[in-house]
Amino acid sequence: MDNRYEKEAGSGVKLSSDIIVNKFGGIESLASALRCDLKTGIEGSRSDLDERARVYGVNSFPPPKIKSIMELIMENFDDFIN
Repeated sequence: MDNRYEKEAGSGVKLSSDIIVNKFGGIESLASALRCDLKTGIEGSRSDLDERARVYGVNSFPPPKIKSIMELIMENFDDFIN
């Protein structure tokens, strides 16, 4: 554990992860409700993984927009220093 976690947990402040785990009856109960193993993680068929993605959402970010060379050149005209 990093020191930040220990300081916050030791100060009597409840961390959001602590609240979630305690609400569901501990880590083991939460893992059981999510149908995953604490040592091996999520295991299942492709359809099970697709169902999880549908229910919980996809665990990814959209790719960032990359500026074209023309956009980069045009930005220089807006900069008064250049």
